[in-house]
Amino acid sequence: MLRAPDLRTIYAAVSISVGALLLGLIFWHSSGTDPMWAIAAFVLVYDPDPRAAYGAGISRLLYTLLGCALSVGAIFLFGLHKWLLPAGLAVTVFACGYFLAFRNGWRALLVCVTLVIGSSLIDPGGEARIALTRGIEVAAGSTLAVLFSVPFAYFARRAAIKISRRRSGK
Repeated sequence: MLRAPDLRTIYAAVSISVGALLLGLIFWHSSGTDPMWAIAAFVLVYDPDPRAAYGAGISRLLYTLLGCALSVGAIFLFGLHKWLLPAGLAVTVFACGYFLAFRNGWRALLVCVTLVIGSSLIDPGGEARIALTRGIEVAAGSTLAVLFSVPFAYFARRAAIKISRRRSGK
């Protein structure tokens, strides 16, 4: 049986749509960029849960920025080779295990490494330029997701409280 979407679902749909549209408008007008990478990062980092939006969002943003830096650095140091993606992922996991507690944030870091190195492998002609561009796109999408998560989660929570109070008659 289908159920009607709650207010958080509606706010999340609006937030993700507006964020994707905004990223599209920014990157469609910049030559050599593709909004798909920024939108993918936005979707990865965005969290409609008010309790998780700020803390988890900031954590995912930092992991994403770290993934961008590691990816671009690896491409600059070693050049763009087919073996760089699996090697980059393995090194990233070892670095996470050594320096960071195991958390869901690892996923953001690993996805970011995959996005930046993998997208650079698709267009190997401009290796450093593509890696840097993808890193900027992914970082922009992640940053916008945190900026959208917090206020949209706040408004969704406030609206849910108001509806709950109306239903209970308070």
